[in-house]
Amino acid sequence: MKRIKVSPNQSAIFRVRSFKRLAAILHCSGEELEKLAASETNYMEYDQDGRWIEAPKPKIKAIHRRFAALLAQIETPDYLHSSVKKRSYVTNARDHVAEQSTAKVDIKKFYRSSRSAQVYSFLTNDLEWSGDVAGLMTRILTHNGHLPTGGNASPLLSFWVYKDLFDAVNEVARESNAVFSLYVDDMTLTGRFVRRKTIHDIRRLVGDVRLKAHKIKYFPPGTSKVITGVAQTKTGPKVPFPRQLRIREAEEALRRAKNNDERFDALKPLVGRLCEAAEIDPVTWRGKRDRAIREKQEIDRARIADTGIPRGISVAATPNIPHAGDEPPWAMPAPRTTSAPAVSETDQDIDVLDPSIANG
Repeated sequence: MKRIKVSPNQSAIFRVRSFKRLAAILHCSGEELEKLAASETNYMEYDQDGRWIEAPKPKIKAIHRRFAALLAQIETPDYLHSSVKKRSYVTNARDHVAEQSTAKVDIKKFYRSSRSAQVYSFLTNDLEWSGDVAGLMTRILTHNGHLPTGGNASPLLSFWVYKDLFDAVNEVARESNAVFSLYVDDMTLTGRFVRRKTIHDIRRLVGDVRLKAHKIKYFPPGTSKVITGVAQTKTGPKVPFPRQLRIREAEEALRRAKNNDERFDALKPLVGRLCEAAEIDPVTWRGKRDRAIREKQEIDRARIADTGIPRGISVAATPNIPHAGDEPPWAMPAPRTTSAPAVSETDQDIDVLDPSIANG
């Protein structure tokens, strides 16, 4: 059944003014909420490729996930493409065609700049929560005074915290007769009248709310550009060069594989990368994706025929092997096409393997 989006004052998280109701909508006890709010060990912190991750542990992660699901029931503007069902980094890039000029602006350390005070203000002012309940929930949703970089609620909550800013940027786009799209903190405007002055206007708006703009880029009309991991060119959307290289590396690993086990291991990353590429440019990549999926499934079926166990499951760990001809309970479905993570691409990603694309 299709879920209907509602306005904030019609949502389940509007006017939460008692701890009892908060516990009920979050599907947990008040005592558990108090413990989580007081705990200093709710997160695992680590460096991942130069990016500091603050990942919530299971108990608080469940609360974040539930709050994010309730927040997702509220209607969002058409310009938002992150944390919205049936939208992705691909749909975010779709309208930013190469023929028109484009301005790109990101916000530096967006989650770490989304402070507890802004979260509290959103809960009390926009959702009309009572101060004590909002204070408790703010402590649960934030870490060290800001939204956690690995939090389930952070992508959508950060939008609502700074919705006034993004609405103002959308107004700049409207006045310029331009298209505006937002993916987390990646703001992109495209249109005939988008100029370098447009970037100045956006930077001023960002500074007015004490945030810092960075990764600022202007693309003149007729030039290729990378928007949230999609290379927009005169011939349409293409897979950026670094992603094409990663696909070639995975294909090379597959060619070097000496047996089915090694081929299966090489196919896992290849299938994932081809699925992403097929979302961006189906004509070029869909055939390769489908062939890789079929090969992976064939290897898995051969493994099941030989041992009764799919690839990746240890025989030692599976004492009850089905009899020949029985349907194994762990039979895996075909891999699904998935969206890539919400990660901004660097400007050099505009290089592509096809020279005709690079030359526009």
